[in-house]
Amino acid sequence: MELGFQAKSSSAMPLLKMIQKEVSYLPIYRYRNTFEQAIELLSQDQDSASKLLTDFYAMSEVQEAFHHALSQKDKSIKVIVYPER
Repeated sequence: MELGFQAKSSSAMPLLKMIQKEVSYLPIYRYRNTFEQAIELLSQDQDSASKLLTDFYAMSEVQEAFHHALSQKDKSIKVIVYPER
């Protein structure tokens, strides 16, 4: 897992080795020092998180999900793509 990134960095990832070893890479982008505020807001209104997750797609619909995210910016907040179950 990679949490955040450095503004002036470039990192080369060994993609071939990662594929061969079936390594999962999960990048996480977050803003610094926002967890306490987010937890406080969610504790006050637990339904607020569900209001942010607006659209849900299966992995087989990933192209449609990206198209929707790009074309419906005024309606979509967070588009979720689930792996096939």
